[in-house]
Amino acid sequence: MKSDKPPPHLSQAPDWYRQLILGLRQKRVDLGLSQFDIEMNMGCAQGLVSKWECYDRRPTGYMLALWVHELGLTLHIAEDNS
Repeated sequence: MKSDKPPPHLSQAPDWYRQLILGLRQKRVDLGLSQFDIEMNMGCAQGLVSKWECYDRRPTGYMLALWVHELGLTLHIAEDNS
């Protein structure tokens, strides 16, 4: 079983991206789903969610939307007013 500790190279990713991926990872853990569960439901390669969560690869827009959907979430686009 893989550890649910945050990935070791968080500091290499922009803050907004880090928060997005950590949020998706936390939702997966809260739902009691494994990375493999998500991959099977999405129909993607085994190990891909792990690579996304560890910042080894970035999901395409479509795959990100599908990942969000598999977690029961909705993706909204809004202007950054910061």
